[in-house]
Amino acid sequence: MSKLPYARSSLFGLAMFGACLATGTAYAQFIALPPGGGGMGGRGGGFEMSNPCEFNSCGERYRPRMPRRPPVVVYEQYEDFQEFPVDEAPPPRKKQKVAQPKPAKDKQKTVKKSATQGNAPVVAAAGPQDRRVPDEVIVEIPLSVQQPEIDELAREQNIQQLGSQVLDLMNTRIHRWRITDQRSVDTVAQTLAADRRVASAQPNHLYRLQETAKGAAPQYAVTKLNLDEAHRITRGETALVAVIDSGIDAGHEELAGIVTDSFDAVGGTFEPHPHGTGMAGAIASHSRLMGSAPSAHILAVRAFAPSANGGDGTTFDVVRSMDWAATRGAKVFNLSFAGPRDSLLSRAVQALLSRNIIVVAAAGNAGPKSPPLFPGAEPGVIAVTATDAKDGIMPLANRGSYVSVAAPGVDILLPAPKASYAISSGTSVAAAYVSGIAALMLSVEPDLDGKEVSEILRGTARDLGPKGKDNDFGAGLADPVKALNAMAPVTQAVAAPGEAAPVR
Repeated sequence: MSKLPYARSSLFGLAMFGACLATGTAYAQFIALPPGGGGMGGRGGGFEMSNPCEFNSCGERYRPRMPRRPPVVVYEQYEDFQEFPVDEAPPPRKKQKVAQPKPAKDKQKTVKKSATQGNAPVVAAAGPQDRRVPDEVIVEIPLSVQQPEIDELAREQNIQQLGSQVLDLMNTRIHRWRITDQRSVDTVAQTLAADRRVASAQPNHLYRLQETAKGAAPQYAVTKLNLDEAHRITRGETALVAVIDSGIDAGHEELAGIVTDSFDAVGGTFEPHPHGTGMAGAIASHSRLMGSAPSAHILAVRAFAPSANGGDGTTFDVVRSMDWAATRGAKVFNLSFAGPRDSLLSRAVQALLSRNIIVVAAAGNAGPKSPPLFPGAEPGVIAVTATDAKDGIMPLANRGSYVSVAAPGVDILLPAPKASYAISSGTSVAAAYVSGIAALMLSVEPDLDGKEVSEILRGTARDLGPKGKDNDFGAGLADPVKALNAMAPVTQAVAAPGEAAPVR
């Protein structure tokens, strides 16, 4: 076969790739706090804002898009954005949007069948949030199948084996394979799914961290969540929280002594990242700032690599990270990312829930007209939306009946790498605060499961909106003091100012 058509396609793809890079710059504002001053809880002092720092592409693994390839699927972690890119879709996107409800319905039916029967057909991508690695598939092969058979399958399909992982969480093994010819991801996945040696096959979806624009720095979250009173009851001392995110700067003063273990699913050069560091800080800051559970312990799990959009993580790396954290005993999972529904990720989340693990996720930053995003929309997950200092909904937050509760998430000062601080907004931040609240609850009642925590949070939340707005705020603003007191009002009543906390 002549190589000339592919040479032309490569030149076209490189030209389009260069054009994308030309528009891919984003900005962040970093804060330098003066020594011994500023920040939270009336400790005095202030902070200064430096000039905005330019964020260029971090060497992400994107390739020029070849003709007839499927769209790239990404799960989103919006980092340091001045504006949200999804709403800037070109005219062809509108056609996808109009046709989206029907494929989405078909896709959910297929996923449900796949989880129980295996070998289900793979549905093509639909919608702007459904992005994927363009030339990779994830193949689930039972542990009983031996490596020679796996090698034979790979040779038959002309596929390069990139890696594999045994998932104790689901008692199976997943393989990450690269397509070495010009077949589409869906074509290869459907072919593999029909093979007797394969349990399931699917695209390797990409997820992105749900952080967005920066703004001013009013520190209202501590007051809104009444954390000073909540911490008279507990500071989350016995809780272990898995933060599955980008690289966390465990050496930051706000996180000193609370990162008990770490795992890097991405590999390559490790660099602490603002998003992961910030989410850990919203949960457990305990120096100049105050997280919602300042004495909780953190498992720092890197599943997202830096990109021009903040951070992207694949299904393969996210599921491996979840498996690792579950085996290390984490009881709360903070998932501050979002994207399309994924069969393998859905099964991993359900496996966590079956072990009484509490799963908290960002509702998403794709705007009020977006379809539900996952894993936040997964049944049993506590999906969190973001509010501002006036209890208004963040304009870019997703809406929907799957939203459980709200928490502060607009213009929040958080720790950032290299001993710095950054102002962040997004449902990512709100989810991290609620993960910390779940840690407080677990430290008081270690046997709580996700359903119980969700019911308590929803039952004690402060209603924020008029009737008909429940899809915006869920049950309302999370209230950790009411949640803790609702668990055992007599033994855990909040102490009056100046008094010792009651003995539990």
